[in-house]
Amino acid sequence: MVSSWFRLMGWGTVESFEGFSRCGLKNLGDAGFADRILWHKALAAKYPWYDITRVGIYGGSAGGQNSLGGLLFHPEFYKAAVSYAGCHDNRMDKIWWNEQWMGWPIGPQYSASSNVDNAYRLQGSLLLIVGEMDTNVDPSSTMQVVHQLLKHNKDFDLLVVPGANHPAARGDQYAAYGDHKRYDFLCAALAGCETAGLEPGDKRVRQIEANTGMRPPRTLRSVPGAIATGSSQ
Repeated sequence: MVSSWFRLMGWGTVESFEGFSRCGLKNLGDAGFADRILWHKALAAKYPWYDITRVGIYGGSAGGQNSLGGLLFHPEFYKAAVSYAGCHDNRMDKIWWNEQWMGWPIGPQYSASSNVDNAYRLQGSLLLIVGEMDTNVDPSSTMQVVHQLLKHNKDFDLLVVPGANHPAARGDQYAAYGDHKRYDFLCAALAGCETAGLEPGDKRVRQIEANTGMRPPRTLRSVPGAIATGSSQ
């Protein structure tokens, strides 16, 4: 098995020229997925070892919106996602940020990009992570997604970090916990590899290393036999 982690600069990123970033206008629910998927497919066509049958994605804030969006809008490609503090509905997040991309007045594009309105589409494995005291993206944004997932009888995992702000479990005092939580979740979802609670001296670690050629650490490094792509604001 081969493990790969990539950070792509695709359509919708601000590092590129204007035409790239404009693909996100009135379309934050997508913001470049078609470009990223084509990139993966092209690499897989060139390198047979590059496995695109088990692709995961993770991200925080706007990346949290997009990581869940990968499962909702492109389930044929993305199989697992970890979403941190996602602004899952652009009608309830910061006006100054959302309206510059989604436009005014509010139109059908808002619902089309909403992870809340489209939660019923969920396929694949999902872990939602949110800080209880997030002052950047209201935690209710995540909870509205949770409500819809429950309403539509969808399976998912949820981690609420008590007292944590926007960087909950990715850039605060709980970052190490969030790292191994993400690693354990993606290992299980994409590779069927149970790593939760394993320590370096555990004999099961040696077995995983023998089977996959990789030693799974307590903090996030790689997912055996799978691919994960990062997406963040």
